[in-house]
Parts: sequence; C-alpha cells; structure tokens
Amino acid sequence: MFEGSFLKRLGITSICLVISVQSLAETVSQIDATEQTYHLHSKHIIDDVIIEKHYSSKSEFRGRFGFGWCSDLDGKVEKYADLSVRYIGCDITTAMLLDPRFSAKEVVRTKAGYRRLREDGAIQNFDSKGRLVSLSFAEGTGREPLLINYSH
Repeated sequence: MFEGSFLKRLGITSICLVISVQSLAETVSQIDATEQTYHLHSKHIIDDVIIEKHYSSKSEFRGRFGFGWCSDLDGKVEKYADLSVRYIGCDITTAMLLDPRFSAKEVVRTKAGYRRLREDGAIQNFDSKGRLVSLSFAEGTGREPLLINYSH
C-alpha cells in the first residue's frame, strides 16, 4: 500500500499494488529504438491454463487487459445487416489491431456460430452472438484448450 502527501494532493488516498508471482510463467520485454516502441509479451499460468498476452505501445487495440494489450481472450465476430461478418481483434504476436476487411475472410460460419483460424494455428470458436467461447491451440504447443462460459 502506497500513501503519501503527493498522492493526497492528487486526490488519491491510497494505491494497492497486488502482483501474483506464482501465475507469471514468462515475460519478455523489448524496446525498439528505431520504431520508438515498447513491447511486452507474457505468459500466465492459472490452474494449469496458460494465457498469453502481448503489449505494444503503438497498438490502437483495447483488449480485456486494457489499451495496447492483446490476449488469447480477445476477439469477437460482428454481424451486419447484409449478413456479412467481420472479426474484430488483434494479432497475438504484435498486439496490433487487425484490419477487419481482411480478417473477415478467415471467419467461417458453423452450426453453433463461427470459427476462425488464428495466425499462430490456434482455432477460435465463437457463439451465435459473436463472443469467443473456446480456443484450441496448434499441436506441439503443449497448451490445453480454453473454454469460456458467459453467465449473463
């Protein structure tokens, strides 16, 4: 817990910083002086489930972890009145926003909703509302599939 007169002058009474070291499996950060960008790639293990996320200071994507972050949990399919669909999401390796005009070609309709093959070989499944419901990883990655349940 941080407290101090400087924070009080800003109207902030306290800041609580909680870091779970046990869940952090791997972190790689990189500063690219040529492009003037900062990148952070991390893997978190929570109950034997691995979540990858990537941050880029140049990314315009707002993911579940905030502005500039892209994770395994991000992405959705949007449906339009003309029955076309588009994938709205990011490239997991760069955290950059994907152009929906081109990523729509990767979305296939299924009985349950939609399916998309990600750049790294993972398969994203979406429900009929376009919400991500499962993610299956390419063979050889050692990663178990993620299943997402929406209770509301």
